[in-house]
Amino acid sequence: MTKSKLQKSDSFLVSNDLKSIKKWNIDITLKWLSNIGYNDCTKYFREHKINGRALLMLNEDDLKEIIKHNVGQRKNLYHIIKQLQLNFNKSTSSFFESDSETSELTDFNEENDDLNSSINVGSGLGINKSPKINLKSFSEEVQPNLCENCYKVYHQSYDPENTTNNCPIRNFRGEKRRTLVSVIYLFLTCLWTSFMLTVVHDRVPDMEKYPPLPDIILDNVPLIPWAFFATELIGLALVIMFLVLLIFHKYRMIIFRRMCSLGGTIFILRSITMLITSLSVPGVHIQCSSQRYGSFINKLNGAWSILSGGGLYVQGVRTCGDYMFSGHTVWLTLLSHFITEYTPRSMYWLHTTSWIMNIFGLFFILGAHEHYSIDVFVAFYITSRLFLYYHSLANNLVLFQSDHKRVKVWFPLFSYFESNTKAMVPNEYQNPLNFFYKIYKFIRNKCKKLFIPSIVYNCSAQSYSNTNSQTTNNPCNNTNNLNMSNSKKNK
Repeated sequence: MTKSKLQKSDSFLVSNDLKSIKKWNIDITLKWLSNIGYNDCTKYFREHKINGRALLMLNEDDLKEIIKHNVGQRKNLYHIIKQLQLNFNKSTSSFFESDSETSELTDFNEENDDLNSSINVGSGLGINKSPKINLKSFSEEVQPNLCENCYKVYHQSYDPENTTNNCPIRNFRGEKRRTLVSVIYLFLTCLWTSFMLTVVHDRVPDMEKYPPLPDIILDNVPLIPWAFFATELIGLALVIMFLVLLIFHKYRMIIFRRMCSLGGTIFILRSITMLITSLSVPGVHIQCSSQRYGSFINKLNGAWSILSGGGLYVQGVRTCGDYMFSGHTVWLTLLSHFITEYTPRSMYWLHTTSWIMNIFGLFFILGAHEHYSIDVFVAFYITSRLFLYYHSLANNLVLFQSDHKRVKVWFPLFSYFESNTKAMVPNEYQNPLNFFYKIYKFIRNKCKKLFIPSIVYNCSAQSYSNTNSQTTNNPCNNTNNLNMSNSKKNK
């Protein structure tokens, strides 16, 4: 019925007419409604004062309030309105786009006769006949978790059925530079955090004056001497799993860059929180002597010792005062999230294993009485939320939306690192030997560019100084003679 009503029209909307919908008053909206065969609904639309702008914002719940009794009529009308809204969004970059802006016409397809529909706004509006709009079914047109503004970008760049065009990187130029910047960013943030550790260590409260704070978990869990060592063993196992993932994953540079970006950002936040408030030590077994570092030079040396040891207990690193929040929890949670995100769903056993290791690692941190329970909870919450927010922004292509400038202002590092990523990162893997061979070729080409010009320059300078004397020990002469002999053999 809806199809027959839609096919009655013989004039169709083009991009300019679509952009004028939001200027429609109530009378023009009612004329459009009557023209498509829903004359009996005009009284409801007039009662609720539906104009063009309201029409473009109608959803199914709103339509239920307008048409309460006839379910079939409401469903059919909602399908037509949704198609009209979809074509309006495709013809404009935003609903709030200024009326003076213009956009290029969308390429329309006249295939699929069952779903080709048209909308007649009436001869009274002065609209001439125009090519038909291909109104595909709404379920096919709108992809989940995908904004309509980046619909074209997504489908032009990422087609799940086209395996030859599934690369999420628009242009490989600059990828190595972005990855290098992320590594430098992580290194600098870790160095800064290590320096802050020496500062807060000197400010740790006196244990005799400020005993451990009441903690509902630490007060009921006995001290396990080997627990912190077990936590770092679990962390080492997760690091190995992550490195294996990086070696075999096809888009390892994107994954590694995201790990560095998130890790650096979280550790900047950690350095601020532990500097603002100095908590007393969580256990009496921890021996912290105040004013351990003292001078600025000693703090720098101590920061380098902490950084070179990776902040690990097994490397002999002992720090106090860094209780808000737990750095070990940050890395355990980040590693388990990355392992789960960038491996196929069929590897559920790996996902389960990584999460069990994460949970046991958190328990052992508390069992060692090295952190308060709030330290572990806050670290897990912040890390997991930032991971989810970062990947939600990246997977929904926010840098391709109309408000991308606002995203660049609020998330400058994200905008820089993800500016070349055009789609979700697929979990594809490749032979790691190809990766190492590319590294070998890259180093070899760089060495050629560095050393061969200097050799040529030295040879030319030496040949210029020995123009009147022919020496047999001259390597440049030997090289020329060898080239001449080879040319004679070839002749």
